[in-house]
Amino acid sequence: MPVYLVTYDLIAKKGEVRDYQPLYEVLENFPNFEALYSVYLVEANSGADIESVISPVLRDSDRYFITRLRKSEYRSRAAKGINAWLAAHPPA
Repeated sequence: MPVYLVTYDLIAKKGEVRDYQPLYEVLENFPNFEALYSVYLVEANSGADIESVISPVLRDSDRYFITRLRKSEYRSRAAKGINAWLAAHPPA
């Protein structure tokens, strides 16, 4: 199954606090791994599938970027466990 890199930036207005929990909860609909702060590896059928669940919990001012990883076309020095996760969920 394809693996996507999903990164986001929740934009808070001055004095506003952002609640990340709704975003974390919808990302749990997919096998995922938090590779870096605000960067997840997500196994899904398509980027559109991911977008359809994260868009409803984001505001118009928030930003996200979703792109597909390709086998042998990525490099990382990220969170402990990323290599094991990718071995168990190899990008297609």
